[in-house]
Amino acid sequence: MKLLFFGGKRFLGNSLLIKLTKIKSINIIVVYRKKKPLLSKKIKSRIKFIKCDREDIKSLREKFSKI
Repeated sequence: MKLLFFGGKRFLGNSLLIKLTKIKSINIIVVYRKKKPLLSKKIKSRIKFIKCDREDIKSLREKFSKI
């Protein structure tokens, strides 16, 4: 299963990402605007990161077409 996650830098977002990475059957894709969420290398290795503004529909379509 693929999971698209917007954000993830604040307390709730980070803790949720950490818990989701423990589920091996989920492929996580995180969309962020400025800086990647602060996570350990082990957790980052289980996540695909896409830098994009979530309000820029054209850019989102372009980036998601490559997934």
